[in-house]
Formats: sequence, structure tokens, C-alpha cells
Amino acid sequence: MSNELVETTGRNAPCHPIRPVLLIISVIGVLGLIAADVWWFERPFLDEDAPEFHGITLLRTFAIAVTAWLFVAAFRMSRNGFSAGAEQWNNWGVLSLAQPQCRCPRSASVKSVIVATIILLGIFLLMVFFRDKKTFTSAVAEGIIEELSAILCLLAALAFAVVTLKLARKRGPDKGVKMLGAALFAGIFFVIGMEEVSWLQQLLDIETPEILGANRQGELNLHNLATNHVENAYYLGTFVFLVVLPFLDDTISITRRLGPIGNFIPSRFVLFSSAIAVAYNYDMWNVLLTQLAFFISFFILISYSRDSADRELKRLARAVLAVYCVTQLVFLAGGDRMLRDWDATEYKEFFIPLAFLLYAIETAPKLLGDEDATGSPSSR
Repeated sequence: MSNELVETTGRNAPCHPIRPVLLIISVIGVLGLIAADVWWFERPFLDEDAPEFHGITLLRTFAIAVTAWLFVAAFRMSRNGFSAGAEQWNNWGVLSLAQPQCRCPRSASVKSVIVATIILLGIFLLMVFFRDKKTFTSAVAEGIIEELSAILCLLAALAFAVVTLKLARKRGPDKGVKMLGAALFAGIFFVIGMEEVSWLQQLLDIETPEILGANRQGELNLHNLATNHVENAYYLGTFVFLVVLPFLDDTISITRRLGPIGNFIPSRFVLFSSAIAVAYNYDMWNVLLTQLAFFISFFILISYSRDSADRELKRLARAVLAVYCVTQLVFLAGGDRMLRDWDATEYKEFFIPLAFLLYAIETAPKLLGDEDATGSPSSR
């Protein structure tokens, strides 16, 4: 396999005349669905409860799926398939999967192996859910998943903090923008990680201040002051950043239009690594934003599995898509047997920080000058 994905390019192709139309219709569709929720269904916008599957809610889900399809279709009108992407898929190296004496040695990029490992982890968690729901819950209830999530976030923050310090000692164009962006991400990931463990409240034996008396769990954190609003904003924001932005970069080339800021756009590798998180829903399935995120991710993965010219990428996209769909179906069909309705979303909050760390590891070389925004070796 070549050192870079071999795909036909559609980046410079003129915008298809129907693209703006589909995009406008999809936006109108979202606004219409919000209006229907408020005035027709008369349900709270962030209503969390057991999933509903009767006639009118199934019609609502179908309308959400159509709206999601229109959005994705608006950005995949080119017949040339996906472009070369915002990163080199093999820039982390290639692993041999066969003995050297084998007549047909096989190899896979390190990134493919990482995504495959995440897929296997997802399958393993589903097996745990089927076989022992107490273990599935206890990993969350005992704080193991929260602690791992916090560690992953803090490692991502550390990576960006190191990048910030290294940039401070370097000279080069766009140094200020890169330093500011790296410091911002370091701060964001640090706050998310510390919020996960309530700023080490239990470890340091800190009492919850009176000012946080309205905290839903009585802990030293801010997100439980308005849990539903904060977690929905978190899930929506991470979905847009980790899934939608890489897809848009592959279709309309965001990195080339943003200059140095383009270095911070996640790649399709991050998309594939984080997509499974979008499928961990049960008690939040009725929320419009949850279903919209699920179906947009669903159609994006279909796009990669159909339109990519690279065989390895296409197979990987199909594997991610299969586990993605099975995961959501399993939780929708068997989520009522979970010991706690929100256990699935706790695992979602593990896969998201994992994607953060992979994003940080991939972004660091771009900011330090080892790679440019397109993923190719820098000429500087």
C-alpha cells in the first residue's frame, strides 16, 4: 500500500447546484422537528426517558432520519468520491499481520489497527452487557470508567500543554495562533477531566461548598448543576467536532480554507475512532439531538463505506458501521434491563475522551511543524 491513501479527488470540483438546496431543506427540517416537539408533541426538548416506539414517535424518527440524510447528501454530491483526506492514513506506520515467509503477507496501518481495537472493545462491552449486566453497571458505579475517562482527558490536556511549551521556544509563521489553540485545548480537556472526578474531591476529602448546594449529586463539580443541559451540550459539541467536521473536511476541504487554524480540524481517523460513542444511547434516545446525531453519523459512515476508493478504508468503514448499528439496536432493544437507565451514556463518556487523546496525538506533529495541515511532511 502506498504511503498515502490513493483516492480520486473531488476537492476542487465545483459545488453541485443542488447542494445548497438540500442543505437549506435539512435546516428547515430541523427547525420543523423542533417546532413539532414543542407545539405538537408538547414534550420537553431534553426529555429523557425510556425510548418510545409507537406510531407517532416512529414517524418522528423517520422524519429525523430523512433530515439527517438530506444534510449528509448535501455534502456528498460529487461523483469523484472522497479526496485524499486531511491526513496520511499510514503516517503512524504499518504493522505486518503475517510471517515474512508467507507468500501473501498482509499489513495494516497503525491507525487501522487502532480503529479495529476500538471496534473489538465495543464488541467486548456488548458481550459484557449480554452476559452480566451487574458487571456492566459496576464498572460505572464503582468509578472505574469515570477514572479512565478522566485519565484520557488529562493525557490529552498534557499533550497540548507540552505542544504549547514547545511552540513557545520555536520560531515560525502562525506561532501565536498555534500556541493559543493548543493552550485552549489543553485547558478544555483539563477541565473536562477534572470535572469527571469532581476535582479529586473524594481523594482529597473535600466537602462540597454551600454555593454548590444545588448540585444534583452533591459533588464538587459544575456539570451536575444542570446535568441534562450540560451533558446534551457536551454530546452535541463532541459529535460536531469529532464526526461532522472531519466529514466536511473530506468533502469541502475546511483545512485549506482556515489557514493555520486548519491544523486543529480532526481527521477521518478521529471520526472512525469516535463514531461508536454516538451509538451509546438509551434513556436519551427520545431527545431530538440524540437521534439527529445518530442518523447523521449513520449516513456519514455509509458514505465512507460506499464512496471511498481505498479498499482498507472502505472495509474499516463497513466494520465501524456494523458495530455502530448493532450497538444502538442492542441498547434500544435491551436497555430496559439495564440496572440504571443512564449506564450506556457513561460508556459514551469513555469513548469520547479516548477520541480526544487520539486527536491530541495526531494534532501535535502538525502544530510543531512535522506535518502541515494536509498531513504531508512539512517543507519548513
